[in-house]
Amino acid sequence: MLKIPILWFALLAIIFNLAGFKIDKNIDKVLQMGAYATIVIQLIIFGMYLSQIKLKTINYNLSLKVAFAKHLILPTIGLIVIINTNLDPMIASLLLIELMVPLAVNTVNIAALYDCKPYDLTASILITTVIFISILYFYLQIIQYFLWS
Repeated sequence: MLKIPILWFALLAIIFNLAGFKIDKNIDKVLQMGAYATIVIQLIIFGMYLSQIKLKTINYNLSLKVAFAKHLILPTIGLIVIINTNLDPMIASLLLIELMVPLAVNTVNIAALYDCKPYDLTASILITTVIFISILYFYLQIIQYFLWS
């Protein structure tokens, strides 16, 4: 975990933010352009790995365990915590949705970089995305019932 550069830069960004450091508008624009470019590259890499997956070789056991944790356990724990706090319903809804969304595509880049089963991760992303799309309506109903009523 300590070898992952994004964690160190996230920590540095938090320190800069807490210190009140302001970024010039022009530099911020360049950083935004770089961020948008990396999104495209990440999706291309994800597509390259996705094109190599065969339905017979998917580790369904792993993918379903990940989906169970991502779509049932995490949202349930999050909902319990959110209900027992005095958060604004909008903030609480956003936090809960963050816990419900599928795995992120950028994790494939990290898995490929450190040779940590990128094909299994790609399959898990695909499966969690399909599950998320199919149960999104129910998630929204849960948010409506528990947080906005």
